[in-house]
Amino acid sequence: MFILKKRETNNSFCIKIGSIALVLIIGYHIFNQIACQHSHILPDGTVITHSHPYNKSDDTEPLKKHHHSNLELFVIGQSTLLLQVLFLVYIFLI
Repeated sequence: MFILKKRETNNSFCIKIGSIALVLIIGYHIFNQIACQHSHILPDGTVITHSHPYNKSDDTEPLKKHHHSNLELFVIGQSTLLLQVLFLVYIFLI
């Protein structure tokens, strides 16, 4: 009986830590979407809007001039999907 109670305590501790971590990660993601969203125009004329921290004082144009590799654009674009999957996995593990 003591082992069961100890295991329940460890499980609830992990749930609390996981919940706090998930709230912080999602909170940062929301802040990032609001504060750091910007657009780029690609050489083929496609406009991409995404968000990541960057130095806003260096680039005041509406379409930003800093560049990304194809891999960077893919990773930035998939970050929202990754957070949604992590959230669902966490919910199902609780």
